[in-house]
Amino acid sequence: MGTSMNKTDLFAKVLSKLESNLALLVESAFAAKEASTNEESKAENKYDTRGLEASYLAAGQAQRAQKHQEQIYILKKVVIKTFDSETPIGVSALVELRVNEANSKFVFLLPVGGVDVEHEKVKVQTLTFDAPLGQQLLGMKQGESFEINKNLYEIIQVT
Repeated sequence: MGTSMNKTDLFAKVLSKLESNLALLVESAFAAKEASTNEESKAENKYDTRGLEASYLAAGQAQRAQKHQEQIYILKKVVIKTFDSETPIGVSALVELRVNEANSKFVFLLPVGGVDVEHEKVKVQTLTFDAPLGQQLLGMKQGESFEINKNLYEIIQVT
């Protein structure tokens, strides 16, 4: 990984991806709401549920959009910290892991996870401390290793 990976730019990409996802969800929610009230969605008989199904879809999309808004709000409060080989892993740590002595994996620990981005030609996975891997990493330092589900992880670098 080296020290060249810019976490501020990485963080901006994560935030931008969440904001793009939010825009799509809002657009989908409006389209589903429009479909639920459209003339073509009116029930033709008592078994026709097109309008009802569209309204359920609209409600679900609106809930997902609300969750994304909350995640964006939380992320905007994150302070990006600098970590070194002696700093215990915490929020905003970018960690390079070696998995089973072969593959490298990059994780960015944030209060909101589930977003993968490509940054400087490297795939980076966001991870929370609620995830099993995140729980294991919390408080560990560069050079330490651990095992999850028969996979051996070694912390190569933390920035």
